[in-house]
Amino acid sequence: MAVICINNIYTNLMIKVWLLLFLTSVPNLPSVKYNAWLYKTEVECREAQVEYLNLYESQSDFYKSTLITDAFCIEFESFPIEKFQPQLFEKT
Repeated sequence: MAVICINNIYTNLMIKVWLLLFLTSVPNLPSVKYNAWLYKTEVECREAQVEYLNLYESQSDFYKSTLITDAFCIEFESFPIEKFQPQLFEKT
């Protein structure tokens, strides 16, 4: 079922979210692996990014020689997400 947006009525509902994208590569895999987590604010995303990268840096040299990774916070406009906008979805 297609949703038709007349006069951009849904544009006013858009929210800004932050996607923390993790990229990982290990030897002998056919591709780079990825995973992502969603955050409400840039601060939350950056804190999680730093925590993830610090955890990686604390690993042994052997571990880091068999797995490389990086993480990026990406801003994204989204339709409302219930866990981020509970007041929009209150049950009556």
